[in-house]
Amino acid sequence: MKSKIIWISIALTGLMLMVALTATLFQKLREVYAGKPIFFHGETPTYRYSGKVLDDGNVLVSVYYLGNSETIQAYREANIQRNQVLLARREPQRVYVQVTFTHPVPVPEVRALVEETGFQVEDFLMVRRPREQRSWCIEATGNLIKPFCADAGFEGVMVLKGWVETTEQGLGRWIADDRVYMVDSVAVEIGELLTQKHADIVAGKQIVVSSEYPIWELDW
Repeated sequence: MKSKIIWISIALTGLMLMVALTATLFQKLREVYAGKPIFFHGETPTYRYSGKVLDDGNVLVSVYYLGNSETIQAYREANIQRNQVLLARREPQRVYVQVTFTHPVPVPEVRALVEETGFQVEDFLMVRRPREQRSWCIEATGNLIKPFCADAGFEGVMVLKGWVETTEQGLGRWIADDRVYMVDSVAVEIGELLTQKHADIVAGKQIVVSSEYPIWELDW
């Protein structure tokens, strides 16, 4: 009888050890995978995107054109339609956009339009020619008063990024300006798309969107 009790005790002890080891193993696995970045991706008819959760908890999403001049034109048309929808809602909201000009625009002209439309500048990109030696410079401070890129010989602004209200005086002015090639508002669509397809990843997080520059498709 005693030996039977002993064997039962040994079996129970072994079972408890196995449970404890299994729990420890799962905890270690959780710790390992918790430290790894979370990646996701997807595609729409006009662009593909990839994203990851950063160490600070924000979500960075990169948007890419699908490949050739025809798809870039389709991407541009999609933005035109989206911007018209935003204006038609008659519910002003501040949206993040990337404005691409048809040619380098002098800083004073861009600054005047920014002030007139209430555009909140995040950063901008300046360029210079001649064509065979075209180059660019990013003004990360968003300072249109005295940009260091201009001091370095870059002649005009080609891309402007920031926030603008979806009103005729705001977004509407940028859309109607002949100097503007595209007002890219894909960040609005990305925000809606991720909450539908990747809600478990982006819930409660700030989404930061970065899209390609179409300037190399333009003859400036």
